[in-house]
Amino acid sequence: MMNHTIKTESEARLEELLRSPQDAYAILQLPSGDMNRGRIFLSYDELRRQGGKPEFQHYSAIYTGVPPRLNDRNRILESLYEQFNLSHPADFKGRSLSVSDIVLMKIHGQMSSHY
Repeated sequence: MMNHTIKTESEARLEELLRSPQDAYAILQLPSGDMNRGRIFLSYDELRRQGGKPEFQHYSAIYTGVPPRLNDRNRILESLYEQFNLSHPADFKGRSLSVSDIVLMKIHGQMSSHY
């Protein structure tokens, strides 16, 4: 008998990002609940001041997509921030993009993460 591992929706989204032959991004958010209370809207600087760091295993990949065709990462990030705060896609079920969220980007085959 074969052992089949069932992927979570978050794991499937991350795999989609990693396997994408084109530029792609994923939005990671901390799930609501007691475990993350007080961290959901905590900036990176404040998290570090409190002796913490972003812990990937606490996040869920809630959305993936193809980034806008812009020339640099900062402009792409600004565009995504605006899109997911002002006019997010109809199938987006997360919170507005916040300081505690992570955007993973794969641009020209290079991965980067932005808190």
